[in-house]
Amino acid sequence: MEFLDLDTGAKAFLAFLLALMLAGAAYALLTYTLTIPNTGNVITVGVEAYWDSNATVPVEQIDWGNCTPGANYTRIIYILNSGNAPCNLTFQTENWNPINASNYINISWNYTGQILQPNQIIPVELELSVSDQISGIEQFSFDLKITALEVSP
Repeated sequence: MEFLDLDTGAKAFLAFLLALMLAGAAYALLTYTLTIPNTGNVITVGVEAYWDSNATVPVEQIDWGNCTPGANYTRIIYILNSGNAPCNLTFQTENWNPINASNYINISWNYTGQILQPNQIIPVELELSVSDQISGIEQFSFDLKITALEVSP
């Protein structure tokens, strides 16, 4: 058997490759991977509205019917904290049609800021007031947005 006659540079390169392979093998022999499972709960807030206290009939739209200038109208809805954190509520209106209807029509509620615990449901009375100064508006619509805000423990 005959060996190749290698110059010094080639011998150095082969020595380097051999050292690299041995180091890789040693590294592979000296490593260990630990897997640590993780679990947790994500804090959520949510709100749902229902027509009944058993939370079986969701509120999809509130129809105020025929409204007379100078009159007030009420609807009772039930608000459910559907999240897993205590919260309180705010509301706002938007998307009024016609835009100037909000100058003559007001909506309020009797919610007093109490904290709702997860899965708690409370009745809320909405009151729509129509100004006796309203004119030129025969139909109206708007969106009522109820927002749940997490309350820090």
